[in-house]
Amino acid sequence: MRTLARVGQLRIKHFTLMARIAELGSLRKAAEAMHISQPAATQMLRDIEAAFGIQVVERTYRGSGVREAATELVSRSRVLLNEVESLARTLSENSAQGVRLLRLGLLPRCVPSFLPGIARHFSQHMPTVRIRLTEARYAELVQSLTEGELDAIIARRFPSSTDEPDLPLASMALLSDGISIVQSPPAAPEEAPAEPYSLLELQGRRWVLPSRGRVTRRVFDETFLNEGLSPPLPAVESNTIVATMELVAGTDMLGLLPSDIAVRLSAAGTLRILSLPLSVSLPPIALIWRSSTADTEAVKQLKIHLQTVRKAGLPAS
Repeated sequence: MRTLARVGQLRIKHFTLMARIAELGSLRKAAEAMHISQPAATQMLRDIEAAFGIQVVERTYRGSGVREAATELVSRSRVLLNEVESLARTLSENSAQGVRLLRLGLLPRCVPSFLPGIARHFSQHMPTVRIRLTEARYAELVQSLTEGELDAIIARRFPSSTDEPDLPLASMALLSDGISIVQSPPAAPEEAPAEPYSLLELQGRRWVLPSRGRVTRRVFDETFLNEGLSPPLPAVESNTIVATMELVAGTDMLGLLPSDIAVRLSAAGTLRILSLPLSVSLPPIALIWRSSTADTEAVKQLKIHLQTVRKAGLPAS
């Protein structure tokens, strides 16, 4: 109880100081950035250390650094500051309209599969919610989520992220993801090439592929390597679904698309799916949120929508 009482005496500026020391590596520089004197910063640091009962800063000849034992305090300080900033901005922007904010992050791959359905759901069931979207790669989304800059993300669920005890994250699987090989449709049904293709035949084709380091590129390369073949090199590297769609539809190149998107485009006659499946599976697509903070009403409504979609087995869009 004594510790809680001391922590209760801390103010936002104390947590700001922690974040600035970690960022700038110096108590002096942190004080300058906050426009306070160094003696005042020193006293604030003593308040923090007394409240939590640990020495949080290690002083060296190079400056001040955060001790390893206090890294969790720095991480939670950043979350707190981002939440307070978001709250202040949201209240300021929306006080007159009564609008609430949902800060949602998505992999670009997830936008066509989930976003239209989410937008329709909120328009019907919670029209006062404004959705602020962030499209980014997985690592950036998880970092923004853990630091409190996002309320939830829709991304691939890697075991090393949501199952990691040091990360306060929880998840709900939404889609067993797959990759399909696509090509432009024939001008007439009788012009369709014979199938099935072999990997050896596909090895000599021209490809639109994601850049190295992307999950889909790794799965693609492993499919060939598992059969003792060298993976094809791309004629064009593209990390966006739209560019891949346009290039494949307008040329003789082959490309990779998420299976649920490829099925819709095939049904519309835009692209054709090759029957050869890729042998390596992908991590599932999931809704991921922070387990360390209470859900906002908007996040609760997002979960309701996605749970309904998952149980019904319907396309999220």
